[in-house]
Amino acid sequence: MTAISPELVEAARVDGARPLQIVRHVLVPSLRGSLVIVGTISVTFALRTFDIVWVVTQGGPATDSEVLAVLLYQQAFQFIGDARLGTTVAVLMSVVLLAAAYPYLRGVIQEERH
Repeated sequence: MTAISPELVEAARVDGARPLQIVRHVLVPSLRGSLVIVGTISVTFALRTFDIVWVVTQGGPATDSEVLAVLLYQQAFQFIGDARLGTTVAVLMSVVLLAAAYPYLRGVIQEERH
């Protein structure tokens, strides 16, 4: 938020923008790069929660603390599950991770070209 020039917000107020319009048309576009990075890192860490959950609860009791990574492990590598389901979960996790990282990677590539 400190990277946003106060003059931009003041100019929007002078032009008659309401607070929601200021957020939508001034603040969010100014923070787009930061929001993409934070979103990408958040999704990455959310998908990496296997170790903590497995050590503490192993996905239990029942399936109360089961996350996608624990489901993947149980279905693909333990003999209690279906390998097809484990593969499906792995592919879906990869697609979500790539979809989250794509805007960030595209921005990095575009910055290197200029």
